[in-house]
Amino acid sequence: MKQNNLWKLLSKSGQEVTKHLSIHEILDLHFINSHKKLTPNDKKKLLTIAEDFIEYNRPDEIDRIKSPTDVSDLMMPELRGKSQEELHMLC
Repeated sequence: MKQNNLWKLLSKSGQEVTKHLSIHEILDLHFINSHKKLTPNDKKKLLTIAEDFIEYNRPDEIDRIKSPTDVSDLMMPELRGKSQEELHMLC
């Protein structure tokens, strides 16, 4: 999705806030959840797109977790930007 297409989905205040940001910066979960000038509707749209982006970019299958880096590569897209601590168990 091009940035201008994403930008068109937002309110005028959302467009103003995001006009100089990259798509990755706009879809950062911490940015979406913490920015006060984004309307609730802006946040809902951006969270939906961010969740789809995370799911689309998740590796389909990992044979084995061999290192902390493997765990980080697997979990970071989902956990990046979360403001609340979470517990995940990998088996």
